[in-house]
Amino acid sequence: MKNNPKCYKPVFLHAVFILVCMLIFSLIGASSVLAEDDDGSEEDGGDSGGFTIESDRVEGAMDVAGALGGKIDIKEGIIEGLTITKTLDRGEEEGLVIKITSPGPIDVKNLKAHTIDGGPPHFDGLCVSEKLGWACLEGVEMTVPQQSADNISLPDAKVETCFESECGGASPETSMSEQEMANTLKKMDEQDMTLKEMTEGLEDDKEKLQTIEELIKQAEKHFEKIQDNEYTNHLQQLTDVSNKHLTADMTEEELIQFMEENLDLNSNTSEGEEANTDSDSDDSVSPLVPLTHEIEKTYKSYDDVTAEFFSAAQEAAGLVKELEESIQMKEKSLAALEAEKDKLDPEKQKQAENYNELKDKAETGEAGNDKETNHDEQADSDSKKNSDEKNEDLTIDAFKKEFKTFKENMDSVMKRHDELQENVKSITEKKEAITDNIKDLKAVIMEFEDDYSDDIYQNLMETLSFVEVEKGQKPEGKGENDDTGNKKSSEEKKRNEDQNTDEDSDSSDEQNGDAASASQDGKQESKKNNDGSEQTNGNNGNDGSKQESEADP
Repeated sequence: MKNNPKCYKPVFLHAVFILVCMLIFSLIGASSVLAEDDDGSEEDGGDSGGFTIESDRVEGAMDVAGALGGKIDIKEGIIEGLTITKTLDRGEEEGLVIKITSPGPIDVKNLKAHTIDGGPPHFDGLCVSEKLGWACLEGVEMTVPQQSADNISLPDAKVETCFESECGGASPETSMSEQEMANTLKKMDEQDMTLKEMTEGLEDDKEKLQTIEELIKQAEKHFEKIQDNEYTNHLQQLTDVSNKHLTADMTEEELIQFMEENLDLNSNTSEGEEANTDSDSDDSVSPLVPLTHEIEKTYKSYDDVTAEFFSAAQEAAGLVKELEESIQMKEKSLAALEAEKDKLDPEKQKQAENYNELKDKAETGEAGNDKETNHDEQADSDSKKNSDEKNEDLTIDAFKKEFKTFKENMDSVMKRHDELQENVKSITEKKEAITDNIKDLKAVIMEFEDDYSDDIYQNLMETLSFVEVEKGQKPEGKGENDDTGNKKSSEEKKRNEDQNTDEDSDSSDEQNGDAASASQDGKQESKKNNDGSEQTNGNNGNDGSKQESEADP
């Protein structure tokens, strides 16, 4: 027996009409239920894929936390732009699509449903409800096996049937399971935490850069002061004059004349010096005393201003090092953050971001029933936060832009810092040189300690106590000074001892030679004297004898 296609088609369309009526009547009336058994039925071709519900806008008092688990529970709300789509699977034949649409607004009470996959429904974003305490979602889409509600009416409802090739069925849904949503939210939370830390860290870096710039300004002012006062030139002149006087290249009169022309002696004379000057001491005050006081005063001023200069420069250098390390860490974190973000599906990420925003609102009570909150203030707050949240989609890009601007500002400051470090190097070298000169001066004074009275020597040593001369240290080009504790090296001692021994030996030989020569000459002289004496005595004796002989007769 052959099947008659002409008879089959009206029967099939009749079955579809019955199904459509069931769907419509299930949506209209009290406690209506739109459901589908897991095993399917003959009327729907045994399909258990559920049906898709799309809404342009859903607002109401809803369980946000439950929605994250795929459970929809709206105690009271309004739906606009509703589309219900059911696709009937006809096996080898093309699927049949049934669509029910209503522009709304549709008032709902106790609407309950759950998604087939257990994941949250998809929605495009948040909106602001006109009623206080209601959450508002836009572009909501979900696939459910059943949905129940009290007193639903579909104004201006339309029913459309077509084959899939004709109307394309339901729009593709970006579906996420509850676990996928949880994992995505976790990754986003980690990214947000990293981005939040980076943003906060960038604010700290901005403050640090500002501090560095202020320190550089301070150091530059101190450097100008050092250059203007010419401390090093003045100290160099004073030490040169002192050394010339000590090495007899400048007389005391010339030194006094220099001091009168270049120094304010009244301001450089301390009470102790005046006491020494007015005393009846046999030793006159050395002109080195006021000269070393001038050196001390100038060096102290020089040391104070250079200490401030070095302090500001050193603090700036430390902050620069910290800032450079912070920038390197942020660059690495930003690269890792972008790489991780690229791994996420944009649609799923957008969906997760939307739910994250909705969850935050629910946790802060913005989507709950807060009767004491002024509705206008809430609307303004929600609107502002919506604007801020939209900007969060470009948070990484915004951070990159801000980060780039910061690094450009930092580069200009770093150029000034590099110049500052060059000045630090220059001042350090000059200060070391002038300090060495003063040490040499002190060493020379210690070498000629015996030339001064105890009071004057003590005064000079106390005045130059700001520099230390190590034990055994000698001024450049000067000899030893055993009395001051600056001892010779062992080789110098040996050479000097050998030299002294040779000199003593030569002196002894010369003395011995002179003594021998004198002895020989003495012997010869003695002999001559003896001979003369004998001769004289002989002559005198003979003559006397003769005279006596002649006298006797």
